[in-house]
Amino acid sequence: MARVKNPLGSEQARGAKGQTVFMGWRGIQTARARVAPTNPRTSAQLAARAKLTALSRSWGTLSKANAALWNAYAKNLTLTDSLGQSYNPSGINAFVRVNNLLWLVYGTSTPNTTPPAAAPTAQVSSTSKQTGGGSGELEVGFSFSGTPAALSRVQIMITAGSNSPNRQPAASEYRYHGYALASTGDVTITGLTPNAWYGVAIRYIDPHGQPTGYVTGYFQADSK
Repeated sequence: MARVKNPLGSEQARGAKGQTVFMGWRGIQTARARVAPTNPRTSAQLAARAKLTALSRSWGTLSKANAALWNAYAKNLTLTDSLGQSYNPSGINAFVRVNNLLWLVYGTSTPNTTPPAAAPTAQVSSTSKQTGGGSGELEVGFSFSGTPAALSRVQIMITAGSNSPNRQPAASEYRYHGYALASTGDVTITGLTPNAWYGVAIRYIDPHGQPTGYVTGYFQADSK
């Protein structure tokens, strides 16, 4: 933001002119570049938004008894926000969160009207790079504490590649990559830059839509 004097030949100016926006700030005339807001509208993003909207509406159709069950479930659910602070979600947030994951991970189209009755039976405890990947590939193994449920899955997130082997990627750098059966114990990520370094985060999601925490690793893509 820049301070300006007599903008557009006047003492004061408001609004946009071309690619510049004029405004006042604490009695000082300022100007900044005009930025067009982004609103990604890919088919996948539109479908995800539609699903979240539908789930929010479904909450309103729950019986009072079932809504009370979700509210009680939420009080015992501790999440972490973008600043690393712990909090308990509302009943509707827990309802949407669980059923959205059921839809994304397991293809469950009809929302569960009652919350999960038990906690997940497993969680990812470690990740490691495996041998055998081809050029531009990264084979990552994962192990569990506890026993994963039959046909349960893990979610894989990955960062952009880096030339530095010593980076510690921030949580905001991870992007969705895909899902894999928990029973496989490893996943091969393709289409990477040979010898580049990538952050990989993996978490377990049980068949009831309950995720556990991510476990991260920082690995170099193969070049052979």
